[in-house]
Amino acid sequence: MKIDCISDTHGLVKLSDLKWSDDADMLIIAGDFTRNTKAGSVYAILEEIAELQHKYKVVIAGNHDGLFSVFQPDWKSLGITYLENNIVEIEGLRIAGSPYTPKFCNWWFMKSESELFDMWDELLDNNIDILITHGPPLGILDKNARGEHCGSTALKRIVEKYKPRYHVMGHIHESSGSYHNDYTKFYNVSVLNGDYELENPITTIEVNR
Repeated sequence: MKIDCISDTHGLVKLSDLKWSDDADMLIIAGDFTRNTKAGSVYAILEEIAELQHKYKVVIAGNHDGLFSVFQPDWKSLGITYLENNIVEIEGLRIAGSPYTPKFCNWWFMKSESELFDMWDELLDNNIDILITHGPPLGILDKNARGEHCGSTALKRIVEKYKPRYHVMGHIHESSGSYHNDYTKFYNVSVLNGDYELENPITTIEVNR
């Protein structure tokens, strides 16, 4: 299956202007695709997503997507699969999604590292094909502009324990890119840079079912 992956558009990018694959089966959005909690602007973005050509659209929230912490639209009518600490199976692929990141400032979908570990440990198993989280694990595609590692220690332990085949994330704009180890292919799919300017292309991956 061919999958287009993005994150961190922050409502600043017109999705139809991005260079999508002509034949991708699925779209994954790894959070921060809105910029405020006003329902009107959020629905406009959801309608943009719904109009994209992908057969499957899988979305998680991020720390800027606060509306989804208090309100859920009719995802089914939009043709979007929204994951918030749950797992879906699509054409034989088991996909887990979680919007949560470690606590900092006063944003949405945040927990302490101990809470994160317990939550993800309960959610996941050893048969996850694609894990989608908003933030990265510690030490993997997680450096900010100052060169600091901003990833989650809990998520690092989780991916080492459950070894998903693919891990798609964003959150740290400056670390867009990919990294592979012996068991997981990691992708930070942020399309904006640290100055919130469109810089990075869509990440397209091919996953064997």
